[in-house]
Amino acid sequence: MTDDFQFNEAFTGFPFERVLSLEPLIERWRCIAAGGVGERSGFARRMLEKVDSLPVLHGPIEDLAVLEAHRGLLDDLMSSIFSEAFWEKYFTAATMPFRFQCFYATPSFRQLLMGEDNAFRGVANLPDDTLSGGRYSVPISLS
Repeated sequence: MTDDFQFNEAFTGFPFERVLSLEPLIERWRCIAAGGVGERSGFARRMLEKVDSLPVLHGPIEDLAVLEAHRGLLDDLMSSIFSEAFWEKYFTAATMPFRFQCFYATPSFRQLLMGEDNAFRGVANLPDDTLSGGRYSVPISLS
């Protein structure tokens, strides 16, 4: 176990493609929009009109600057996951798939647990091979 483990280090030889996509989240909002005529479904329809007008938010997202350029819309999309009621209190983040790099986080998480590069900061309390090996267990079990 090392005290200087870098959470954002690139694990070489990772056998699966690691791509961020908002498609599952967008699909969730499509279901909400189709669910009725209430205020939430109306909000979903208006938001999806904006999302659908921005092809850059569909498919693989490799540059996180894309998300920052559309931060308000990302906030709306993420509101189905991150509760506004607990935004200032909870330590929660969304990360890039199989990486330790956050692309969305509550203020508390950002302040205490993230570095300047949006990676987790701190000391890993696990052996390096255990921490990196854990990233393989989920995709292998899905194969």
